[in-house]
Amino acid sequence: MLAACIGLLLVASAFLGWWMQKRLPTHHRSRDTVDAVRLVMTMLLTLSAVVLGLLTSSAKARYDEQVANVEKFAVDLIELDARLRQYGIEVAPARELLRGYTAAALASTWPDEPAPAGFYPRPRDAQGPESFDLGDMLTRLDRMIETLAPPDPFHAQIAARLRARVADILQQRWRLLSSLHTTLSWPFLTVLTMWLVVIFAIFGLSSPHNTLLYTVIVLGALSMSSSLYLILDFDAPRDGLLRLSSRPMRDALVHMDRPVSD
Repeated sequence: MLAACIGLLLVASAFLGWWMQKRLPTHHRSRDTVDAVRLVMTMLLTLSAVVLGLLTSSAKARYDEQVANVEKFAVDLIELDARLRQYGIEVAPARELLRGYTAAALASTWPDEPAPAGFYPRPRDAQGPESFDLGDMLTRLDRMIETLAPPDPFHAQIAARLRARVADILQQRWRLLSSLHTTLSWPFLTVLTMWLVVIFAIFGLSSPHNTLLYTVIVLGALSMSSSLYLILDFDAPRDGLLRLSSRPMRDALVHMDRPVSD
């Protein structure tokens, strides 16, 4: 919505430039004046292009990092479940709690998608992955694994790996939470939008009137607003068309639902 509004604003600024062009005195429309005005537009255009490129690259890199974090988190959950299977039937409550956490995290983080099957806690303070109930579930799981009493060296080795894996999962969860908050500087985006408005206004002020130029202005505004849309969408990974996929977490849940082999 914001990107569309910016696109309309750019088109309006160009038509405002055309409107002002008709009302300027003749000496303000001389060739030397138009060339000087276009030089200023070129400077602003170059600066805006560099900034847009850097913003797009930075937003895409951050989005890719968030995708990698979700995949790493899902892999850690799968490995923890595999280690619990190795330990034996005595840690079945811990596996059930882990499965419940994964399903609850899916249901609360992607509420618009079909909820996972089965019984699991529904967080009372469902606010995505930041739910305190989800954090409490991992804390209980950590406590259950810390209190394990291995009966032999084999189980002691697995218990040590379980503790290390839970510590990694807790750390990875907080890394995910911190990366989901927007980092886009709105004052900076406002200044960039102002530059683009000035560029389109100057273009209208120094260009002739014909259908081809009208079409170019609309297409140019559409291109600029679409690049801003990508930046905003990459910066908000839980919303929009480019939101993070739930597939890694669903794959982890499928793994946890596999029957325990003898």
